[in-house]
Parts: sequence; C-alpha cells; structure tokens
Amino acid sequence: MFSSPHSLCKFIFIFLVLTLLPGCFQTHQILVKSDPPGATVTDLEKGHLGKTPLTVDVKSEDSLHLTFTKKGYAEEKFSTLNIKKSKTVMVALYERPTYLFVESHPASARLSVTDAATGYAVSLENPSKILSDIVYANVKQKLPPGISMINIALEKEGYHKVTKTVVVEAHRVNKFTFQMKQITTNLRLISSPSGAEVFERYLGFLGPTPLDIDFTWEKLKNLSRNLNTDRITDIPLHLTVKKAGYVDKSFVKNLRVYEYNPIEEIVLIEK
Repeated sequence: MFSSPHSLCKFIFIFLVLTLLPGCFQTHQILVKSDPPGATVTDLEKGHLGKTPLTVDVKSEDSLHLTFTKKGYAEEKFSTLNIKKSKTVMVALYERPTYLFVESHPASARLSVTDAATGYAVSLENPSKILSDIVYANVKQKLPPGISMINIALEKEGYHKVTKTVVVEAHRVNKFTFQMKQITTNLRLISSPSGAEVFERYLGFLGPTPLDIDFTWEKLKNLSRNLNTDRITDIPLHLTVKKAGYVDKSFVKNLRVYEYNPIEEIVLIEK
C-alpha cells in the first residue's frame, strides 16, 4: 500500500494532524449561574464577564477561575479546570452578616442591646462562640437580620450608665465608641459663721467651711453598707460641725450618688 517507509510516516503524520487539530480549536459553552442571580462575575484571565446568569465560550482544555460578588453577600470563588465539554456552573451566595462592635472606655463594660422598633432584647452572637450570659463591650457581635435601629446600654461599676439609640447598616461592621464618665459626687457645706471644722464619723476631718469636696466611687463604695453596688443611690454621711465658742452640730447628710447635691448651710449657735 505504501511504496516506502517515508510514505508511511507521512501518512501517520497527516492522520494525527487531522484527528487532533479539530480538538485544539473546539469551543465549549459554560453557563454560569448564581443563587440568587445578579452576581457580578470576573475571571482571573478574562476579567469582567457580566452578571449571572451568563454564558462563557472557552477553548477545550482551558480553565476558568471565577469570582462572584453581589452587594450584601459574601464573595465566592469557583474554579473549573481543563474544560472538555459544555456545562453549567452554579454557585450559591450567602448573605454577609451584620456585626456590632461597641467600644467602651474604659473597656469591659457590660453591654445590652434592644430593638428600637419593638423594645425587645436583641440576641447577640459572639463569632468566637464563647458562651456567656453576660455580653461585654469591645467584642465584635453578630446581629440578627432585619434590625435597622437599636438601643445600646453600657454599664460598669464606678461609671455612669451610657444609653444611646443608633442606626445600623446591614451586611457590615457597625462600630460605635463611647467614653464613660466616672462616678463622683460632691459635698458642699457653708456655715454661719464660716471657718468651722467639718468631721465625718468614718473619714475624720474633712476640712473647714466653706467646704467643697469630691468623693470618688471607691470612697463612696467603702462608705456604703450596701453590698450590692448596683443599688447604691445615696450615701449617709455622719457629720459634725465644730467651731470654738459655738455648740457642735451633728447631723446625717444623705449624699446623692447620681444626682446634684445642693449647697447646705449650717447655722451654729453660740454657747
């Protein structure tokens, strides 16, 4: 059939070319879909492809490295390698969570959140999966879907409670920072005549009148007999006012912790 070995080699070469060549130029259609649809699709080499659903023509043995993005959803990646036939690619998209990050100064304040629309407590999920009945500030928390406005409350011993209503944006980290104010209260006394010495049963000498003295939380807590510090609202001070030539005057002054304490005037009687 073949007159020479050369003719045989030539025939084999032509046969291989005719057999393999069509496959090199064969294209396949890839239908790209997402759930939900409308995701923007880009390929590592081809760039922007469009929005799902879409069709991509690829050469045989080519690969696709696709990235799916859609507002409110987490980015997804999908690769299909060495494509040999037409097919459908379906990628499920998942909603991007809404997070709350409340930063308090000082740190470790107790955090509670209610839905501003309903007034009900909002259940917060710590992404670290640490289970606790008490939620603290300075930790990123996951919010349930569908909440657009919340009431934030921060409490820490020795500091005034902070409350604030804020708007939250879905599918992002909502960060709010609060500076908490330390609890101090003020005792102000004047006397007639002035220059009297003021003593407290437990603290001793406080100073002469006119007296203007601040009490820190630690001092207030030590003076209080209430072991539950959350219930400390006023502190009884057992005061005695003394001045030479005048009758000592002893009385109990209820010092308000969270309210304004007006100036109190003490009138001394001559002996």
